[in-house]
Amino acid sequence: MIEEQKIREFILSESVLVDRGAIGVLYETALKFIGLGIGGVLYTAGKKGGARGAQLLERQFGFQGDELLDAALIAFERGNWGKPSLSREGHKIVVTVENSALAASVNGQRKPICHPLAGYLAGYLEEAWKRPVKVREVACMATGSPHCKFEVE
Repeated sequence: MIEEQKIREFILSESVLVDRGAIGVLYETALKFIGLGIGGVLYTAGKKGGARGAQLLERQFGFQGDELLDAALIAFERGNWGKPSLSREGHKIVVTVENSALAASVNGQRKPICHPLAGYLAGYLEEAWKRPVKVREVACMATGSPHCKFEVE
């Protein structure tokens, strides 16, 4: 059984608290100066972070598989990265993020920009499921969508 409060306390102890708006401004500035060509680098960095996040929760609480996924939803929201939800659409898992910390303050983009979040999801899910996955952002708040949406294969 997952004890949400223990997960929340653990995530808080492992986190650095930074204003969401500052994260958005930092990310938007990086995109402007470096360009969207940095997406692969950001995805890879996010993937390493996601794997580390799953490993931390696995070591601390002994979670595996679906328990690790449930813990991820709690941790993601507690870290204030957005409000995530999981659903299935055919053979794909879909992760929807309301109020993404990265995309909420970046407007007017032509393409999805949440490369670090897509990578984070990939790294985390690969650790949880013990198999490779691909994660692709198919909708993004920065392009005018009401939420960010990621497909997992």
